[in-house]
Amino acid sequence: MQARRGPAPVWMNKVMLVGRLTEEPALEERREIQVCEFTVACSRPGSDDADFIDVVAFRKLAELCGKYLVKGQAVAVTGRINVQSYEDRNGVRRKAWKVVADEVEFLSKPANACKDETEETPAAPADRAETTRNESEKPKEEKPKPKEKQEKPKREENPLETAELKVLEARTTQSGTVRAWCESGDGKKTAVFAKNGAGQMLLSAVGKRVSIQHRTLRDTGNLFAVTVEVRE
Repeated sequence: MQARRGPAPVWMNKVMLVGRLTEEPALEERREIQVCEFTVACSRPGSDDADFIDVVAFRKLAELCGKYLVKGQAVAVTGRINVQSYEDRNGVRRKAWKVVADEVEFLSKPANACKDETEETPAAPADRAETTRNESEKPKEEKPKPKEKQEKPKREENPLETAELKVLEARTTQSGTVRAWCESGDGKKTAVFAKNGAGQMLLSAVGKRVSIQHRTLRDTGNLFAVTVEVRE
C-alpha cells in the first residue's frame, strides 16, 4: 500500500502592520519609478516598547503616500518582507530588511486633506440695454492680473549640538542614508540619520555609546549627525 500524500504546503510571505509614522515620508524617483519610504512605530503588546519598521511603496501607491501621509499619522500596512544583505566596512556580512507595501490604509485624517477649493465667482452678464451699444463704445475689459507665485519657505537648520546616546539599532536605507535608533540617558528614543563616514560609524557602533554632533530640523525634529565618536 502506498501512503497518501497530503496537500502541498502553501508558502506565504505576508505582513500586516498598524502603527504611526515616525517621520515625514521620503518620496523620490528611481529609474523612472516613484518610490516612497517611511518608518512605522508598532507598539508591543503589554509593553511600553515599540518596534520601528521600515516600509517602502512603489509607483501609484508611493505617490499617494508621499502626498497624503504625515509624521504621527496612524496607518495600516499590508505587504511582504524584503531582505537584503550587504557588507559593512569591516567586511562583516549583515542583513537589512523592510516591508514592501501592497496596501496602505490611512487610519487618521491627513493634515493637508482639507484644502480651500473655493473659486472666484464669474462676473454677472452685462445689462441687456448695454449690449445694444456700438462695439466701439464698449469699454475695454481689463485682464485679470496673474497671481504671484508664493515661494515656499526654506527649511531652517539649528546650529550644531552635541548629544551622548546609545545606539540600539542601525541600518542602511535604499537611498544610502543610515538610519539609527538611539537612546538618551533619560531613556528617550531618538531617530538619528547620517551619511558617509558618520553613517558607517553608526553602523559599527550598535550596542555602544556614542557622542554625536548633529543638527535638528525645526519642522520635523529629526537629528542629522555630522560627526560620530564611539565612547565605549
